[in-house]
Amino acid sequence: QIRTRTGLELALRSLFEHPTVKEFAAQLNAVKTARSYQPLLALNKSGKQPPLFCFPPAGGISTVYKNLSNALGNDQPVWGLQARGVDDDENQTDQNIKEAASTYIKAIKAIHPNGPYYLLGHSLGGSIAQEAAVQLEDNGDVVATVFILDSVTTYPQAQTNHTSEDDKISDTLKGLLRDATDKELPPETDELLSLFQAKFEDLGMIPVDTPRAFVMSFLSNMAIADKLTKNHKPSRSHAEIVYFRATKDSDPHTESESLFNWQPYTEKPLRQYEVSVSHVQMLWQPASYEFIARKVREAMRTDAPGLKTGQTNY
Repeated sequence: QIRTRTGLELALRSLFEHPTVKEFAAQLNAVKTARSYQPLLALNKSGKQPPLFCFPPAGGISTVYKNLSNALGNDQPVWGLQARGVDDDENQTDQNIKEAASTYIKAIKAIHPNGPYYLLGHSLGGSIAQEAAVQLEDNGDVVATVFILDSVTTYPQAQTNHTSEDDKISDTLKGLLRDATDKELPPETDELLSLFQAKFEDLGMIPVDTPRAFVMSFLSNMAIADKLTKNHKPSRSHAEIVYFRATKDSDPHTESESLFNWQPYTEKPLRQYEVSVSHVQMLWQPASYEFIARKVREAMRTDAPGLKTGQTNY
């Protein structure tokens, strides 16, 4: 509404960084003509616990972690990391997972120079989080735990084709909506986009009335995600990996179990939990994100006393 009535181009992040009317109103006097890239998104600044840094899935946004942040409670600081070009006026420059991890590490170190670090990521974000752990350790930092939410260890290489970006966006929308609604999906991209935005606003994944340009940037990032994953091979880290595996998936094709085995990439015993939701439901189903929040809190308590390695289902 502010954009419509005043013409001011506010970044969506302003809603998260200045969540009161007084704080938000003050931003109207300092709107910049160009929005520079700011990787960090404060989902919750308060709390005495060590901060949790959440790496973005393929769309490059971290508003998707707001439900999880709320479930973790007010005493848990949570910072999201976002890709360049989503909520700013710049173009994406990271060419692969290693470069993306390096970009996010610089932002993390700017506000939290020393570890131990706690990192989390869903889907592509899990791979970036694990790569960030490797790079931090190479720099002499300590990474306590990496929480990986249904990420694969390696990514099948997409076959070269001539699919347009519009077609890729349409296919992405259909994939996201299949598990979010039982309605018959419309054939037109504009109708798919409207249904997607309404549904994901209702689920709390993006704020209500999110500008369409932001949604399109998110979808465009998803459409080129295969560029980041091309030829990526994870390295082994010292940090413990806590892995959450989605066990309910609408994809009829069975993936090789080795794609979900993160044990070779940590020197500590892998701790794994099975969550009975599909991949895309993991951050919007209350039973899922509340369960994940509970396990994250347990793991972040002083060396997680009393917890045993193994597999647990809810």
